[in-house]
This record gives sequence, C-alpha cells and structure tokens, in this order.
Amino acid sequence: MLDSWIEEDAALPLDTPLVRAVELFLARPQRRLIAVLDDDRRPLGALFEADIRRILFNPYGFALLQNPAYTQGLARRVHACPVAEIRLDVADLLDVYAASGGREGMILTREGEFAGVLGNQAIVALAAERERRQARRHADRLIRLDAMSEDFVGDVAVLARLLGSAADEVDQMGQQMTERGAEIGERSAATAAAATQTTVGMGDIAGRARRLGEMFGAIGRHLEAARETRAEAEALVGLAAGRTRALAAGAEEVSQAVAMIEALAARVNLLAINATIEAARAGEAGRGFAVVAQEVKGLAGQARRAAGDIGHRIDQMREMMGSVSASQGGIEQAFGRIDHASQAIEAAVGAESDAVREIVLHADQAVLACQHIGENLRVIDSSVGEAGIGATVLSRNAGLIAERADALSARVGLFVGAMRAV
Repeated sequence: MLDSWIEEDAALPLDTPLVRAVELFLARPQRRLIAVLDDDRRPLGALFEADIRRILFNPYGFALLQNPAYTQGLARRVHACPVAEIRLDVADLLDVYAASGGREGMILTREGEFAGVLGNQAIVALAAERERRQARRHADRLIRLDAMSEDFVGDVAVLARLLGSAADEVDQMGQQMTERGAEIGERSAATAAAATQTTVGMGDIAGRARRLGEMFGAIGRHLEAARETRAEAEALVGLAAGRTRALAAGAEEVSQAVAMIEALAARVNLLAINATIEAARAGEAGRGFAVVAQEVKGLAGQARRAAGDIGHRIDQMREMMGSVSASQGGIEQAFGRIDHASQAIEAAVGAESDAVREIVLHADQAVLACQHIGENLRVIDSSVGEAGIGATVLSRNAGLIAERADALSARVGLFVGAMRAV
C-alpha cells in the first residue's frame, strides 16, 4: 500500500536551477514537495509547492524566473522537512511525521540515501487507512469480546455447578475423614499396644542372645585351654616315645650282652667238661680239680639259665615296648582327630557367635524400631485428632464455597450485562 504513494522522481540536486523545480511542479499539479539532495543523494531539505505557487501567481513571476538570481540554484528555497527510513511501518512513519511538525509531506530514505517522498494527500490517505483498520480491528475485537463473554458466562455457570458439586464432595469427604480418623485412632492404639509388647519380647530375645553369646565365649575359652592341654599331652607322648626308643636300644644292647654271657657260659661249660675229663685221667691227684670243674660247670649252667631268663624278660620288654609304640601311634591319631574336631567345634562356635551377634544387633534394632513405631503411632493419633478437626472445618468451608460460587455466578452475570450495555 505504501509503494503506490511514494514519488521516487521528486528529487533534485542542490545546484539545480529553480526553473527545473518549477517544471517538475507544473508537470504534476498534485505534487506538494520536492526533495533537495547533496552530492551523496542524502536529503538536505525540501522545496514546497506553496513557495513555487507564490512565484507563479506573482504578476512578475515570469520576469523573476528569467532573472539569473533564480537560475543559480535552490539553496534559498530549501526548508526543513521530516525524514524517515522507508523500512518503517505506516504507524511509525505517521508518528515521525507528527513529531517533526510536518507541513507538506515527508522524505523517505533507504539507509540514509533518498528513496522517495510522501505528500500530504498520501499521508492523509495512509492515516485514514490506518484509522479504518484500527476501527475494523476494534469492531472485530468487540465481536470477539462479545463471543468470549458468552463463553465466559457459560464457563462461569459450569464452574459454579462444578464448585457446588465439589463442595458436596468435599463435605462428604470431610465426613468420611472424620469416620476414618476415628477408626485409624482405634487401630493405632491397638498397634501401639502390639508395638509395646513386641518391644518387650525383642528386649528379652536380645538379653538371651547376649547370654548365649557369653556361653559361646566361655566355650571358646575352654577350647583354647583344651588346645593347650592337648599340646602338652602331645609333648609328653613325644617324650615317652623317645624314651621308649632309648629303652628299646638299651634292651638290644642287653640282649647282645646276654648272648655274650651265654657264649661264655657255653665255653666255660666246655672247659669244665674238659677239666673233668683231665681230672679223671689224673686219678686221685686230679680229684680236687674235678670238684672245681664240677662247680665251674654248675656255675656255667646257672649263668646260662640266668642269661636265658634275662633274654626271655627282654623279649617280654620288647613286646611291651611294641604295644607302647602302637598305643602311642593310636594316641597321636586320636590327638589328630581331637584336633580336627576341635577346629570344627571352634569354627562352629565362631559361626554361631557371629550369628548370635547378628541376632543381638537385629534385636536391638527391632527394639528401637518398635520404639519409633510407638512414637509415630502417638504422632499419628494426634494427627488423626487434628485431621478430624480439619475435616469439620473442611465441611464448613465446603458450604461457604457453594454459597460463594452462587454469588460469583450472579456477579459475573451483572458484569457481562454491564459490558454489553457499554
């Protein structure tokens, strides 16, 4: 719309003769101003049609135009004129024109360079068109406002009904909350009693678990003492085994000595027999020697029998030492089984001790939890009482909401009626 009113040819350089300006005005009688530009095509001001008309209507106008003073340039006829960027919308252009005190029109520029001029007729037409559009927008707004008021009245009526329904529901909820609060209070009291009993029971369990833990500790100490006793017994068995081995070695040496004695007794016996034979040969002279030989022979026999008895006793000692060695091996195996059983018992006692400690810990935690439950139940009971009071207040407020919803509906009807009357 703006482009159709712009006069792009209404501009002259500052050094243009005045006659050329007159020709432009005469070529287009409805033209009201011509922009005067510098060498960079930037506006310096404008020539107004009213000034040129005074020259033309002057009886001496033709003579004035022939005067060289009027042909030298336009500087003496340039007046200030509103200038605005062409990119502005119509409303802003009109505001610039009004703020600058425009008379015949305004000059438009594009980034500072001349772009065209708008005369008063164009400005008035643009202003009228803007007023028409504003009036149309205002009418459309009133139509929309009327439709919106209809919708608003309907929405308020629906809202009032919804508020009334909500108030009824809130009233019912308040009554239900009161009933449920009483029921919750009874149940919380029963739960508090149960929590108290649980606290007592868990405290008893914790005490017994602690005593059981002390018993396991005593068992562990006894096992430690048994382990020390077993170590001492193993040391004694090892010492006895060493002594048994030393005794076996001594018995072997005694056996060797007995064998030597038997060999000597055999040789002495043989010598005694030879001496007896020689004494018999000697006759009466060897009778005494024969008696000695018989004595020596007897002594040799006694020595052999004593050696045999010693050997027999040594064999018995060997059998006993073998039994002792076997018993010691059995004792060592028994010690091994005892050690294995002790380790198993110790591991079991350790595991049970850990379990007992866990039981004590959980029992203590359960006692604390029961105490917290009791405290929370007391708080709940207090809150239930407050909720009952709140439910009563809520029910009363629900009635107030319903009343105010009706009042709001009536006031909205009055407001919309007043707006329509305006």
